[in-house]
Amino acid sequence: MGCGKGAYLHNLLQDVPALSYAAVDISTAVMTYIRDAQVEQRQGSLTQIPFPDDTFDFTYTTEALEHAIDIESAVREMCRVTKPGGTILVIDKDKANLGRMEICEWEQWFDVEGLRQLMGKYCAETWVKKNISYDGQKDGLFCAWYGKIRVK
Repeated sequence: MGCGKGAYLHNLLQDVPALSYAAVDISTAVMTYIRDAQVEQRQGSLTQIPFPDDTFDFTYTTEALEHAIDIESAVREMCRVTKPGGTILVIDKDKANLGRMEICEWEQWFDVEGLRQLMGKYCAETWVKKNISYDGQKDGLFCAWYGKIRVK
């Protein structure tokens, strides 16, 4: 969700090619970089994901939640399209590192416990992995928030 040019999706396609994938972004222009026929592309936003309830086993967003206007609606929407027992994953910046780089006034970084608790409103179980690596670095900038969707 919020796939952009699909850099992370490309990595998944290489690592686990046997699965089917979907890409959602508000911009169809950026999705033109995703050229794999195995990926279903749809225009949409984090707060209006254009798929029915309980579609995916695993739903993730990387560095896109920070751009959402309504964080809770985005989390709720990711949970809506994920099957009961499935997992959502949010990879984004840890608010404890705010100030390490210049950001736009609309960009949001997340309090580790605050986002985990928000996800807990819609997930049966939540957990956080701090200090995940990116671009060969591991400096505490990014966290991964996980949520297991409630079984109905």
